Amino acid sequence: METKAKIIRPENSEEKKDLIHKISEFISKKRIVFISIAAAILGIVLFVGVYSVIANAKVENASRAMEEVRTQIAKWNNETEEAKKTEIEITILADLDDVAKKWPHSFAAQEALFTKSSLYAVKQDWANAEAASLEAAKRLPKTYLAPLALESAAVAAEEQGKADVAL
Repeated sequence: METKAKIIRPENSEEKKDLIHKISEFISKKRIVFISIAAAILGIVLFVGVYSVIANAKVENASRAMEEVRTQIAKWNNETEEAKKTEIEITILADLDDVAKKWPHSFAAQEALFTKSSLYAVKQDWANAEAASLEAAKRLPKTYLAPLALESAAVAAEEQGKADVAL
């Protein structure tokens, strides 16, 4: 019994290769391009991740600082002794200035300036109330607090007798 051995030859024809082999060959030929694209995508994802963490930390720190100021304001409201009240008020105004300077483009800075204008309005220091309100409105003009700050500035201007500015 004689067996005939068949010679198996690799297929040279591109048409006979299946899709997986074609893709594999293409990737091997363009290996450097694919590695470069993958590295660029990884770099972009890492950059966005780090940026997000840093931005969230800034927002969180600014919000925490404003929360501390609100606690001081509550303490100031409950204080009956004028000397202590004045001391707390000075601390509050300094802390509000710090928040506005430390995070100038944050909502907390706008909120700090608006709170500062409200404190001046309570003391009927209308010139400072108007200035702080206008600054608060300029910081972030597209937030909900900007129109409130403009209204507060108009009230302060009207209280000073500047009706034309109030309009």
